[in-house]
Amino acid sequence: MTDTLVDLLIDMIHHVGFKAEQRATKELVDEITRVANKMGILRRMAETALDHPDGIIKEVLFPVVDQHTLQKVVVDLRAGFQLPAGTVEANEPHADAAAREAREETGLLDLPPGRILSAVQETLPDDHFLITSTTRVYSRPDLTSFDWASIRNGILVRVHHVGPAFAHVTYAERDPHTEPAAVSFQITGWVPTGVIARQVTRSFYHFPYHGQTPATWSVDTDNHRFRLFWAPLDQLPPIVAPQHWWVDILTQCLAST
Repeated sequence: MTDTLVDLLIDMIHHVGFKAEQRATKELVDEITRVANKMGILRRMAETALDHPDGIIKEVLFPVVDQHTLQKVVVDLRAGFQLPAGTVEANEPHADAAAREAREETGLLDLPPGRILSAVQETLPDDHFLITSTTRVYSRPDLTSFDWASIRNGILVRVHHVGPAFAHVTYAERDPHTEPAAVSFQITGWVPTGVIARQVTRSFYHFPYHGQTPATWSVDTDNHRFRLFWAPLDQLPPIVAPQHWWVDILTQCLAST
């Protein structure tokens, strides 16, 4: 999904009387003709804008997709499309962790046993580290200082400084409802150096589910609400950047079985 299209959608919502410029080019239409209901909505919007470049948004596009639906689409786009994933808890076997996370992330409690496809070593970007064990966050690099917050196992943080005993880190969460996305919650402080890592192992598991589900369904997990849907591997919408390479691993492994 291009920034140009997202900008167009935001303009449609916040400037209802704004005349539709012919910014939705054929290239944009071609780029969003994938499956999933959201992509169908965007395709119809882009095609309508092309067919009526001088029309008023509320007269041309809202009959195709109402304003409330557009607002939900923009929120979903800002959150991005993600693959279900999770973190191994302390002393938890990887297979057990994969099964637990798959059920928690999808809400499908009747998942069959899974099988491992691959385990890949990943080096995170220079200033990105993973919290490997839930830890207190200290106001100074000192265990006797005020420990005003905690960061749980599996959270990605930015590291500003790494010392022999402590690292200065920040965890920030952004509000997708604002434009531009504003920081809505942030923890900055010191954590023991031993609880951060740049080298991580990604284990990929396959759970061949044959049960019945709605076309889309919602799951509340990790303090977020996710909307899930099925999509073929060769017709996925754009996956968020940190997970993009996972699709190649899954495609290669499943093709060889």
